[in-house]
Amino acid sequence: WKSGWPYKLQTKARGKRHYLLHPDKNPDSAKHHQQFISLNEAYSVLSKPHLRLAYDADLAYQERPNMRQYGGIMTDAPQQKVVFKDDTLWEMRDRREDHKYEGRPYYGIRGINKKLPNSYIAAGAFLFMIIGTIFHFFISMKSSDYAIEQLNQRDQIASSYHRLAREQAHMNGNKQQMLMLRQRAEVGRQPEQ
Repeated sequence: WKSGWPYKLQTKARGKRHYLLHPDKNPDSAKHHQQFISLNEAYSVLSKPHLRLAYDADLAYQERPNMRQYGGIMTDAPQQKVVFKDDTLWEMRDRREDHKYEGRPYYGIRGINKKLPNSYIAAGAFLFMIIGTIFHFFISMKSSDYAIEQLNQRDQIASSYHRLAREQAHMNGNKQQMLMLRQRAEVGRQPEQ
């Protein structure tokens, strides 16, 4: 079995070998019988994708016998000689490229041309956070005051309607109020023309 073979090719090759090694075709050959069993065992592993993946990884590992794991990295470097290098880190940058960035701001902000200590950056972030907190507190207070003002206006309007209705009820008396209520009900029942 080759690790890079497509599935159809593997199945076709297995079918030919399966036919040639089958015990019914060669009943007297113990060698063919043993090869047939090995073929079935191999196919039972290689036909399942997750087992095939593990098998291919094992084959790839065996092709590079000098590889070993060191600090989570597979390497063939001599023991204790693994050197970590990442060009994106400031300390590990290619210093020959530094001349391209001369005269340009370090942080991309005009006026800040040098690298600042981390304490300055932390203090700036903390100050920005405090200003943001005060700003949000101010906005929420204004929003709350506006909502309370709107509710108070609505309550005053409803209160004035209620007061007018009570005054009319006291002026008209109970009998007059009942008569007005009946008239409104009759007007509401009449079909519009």
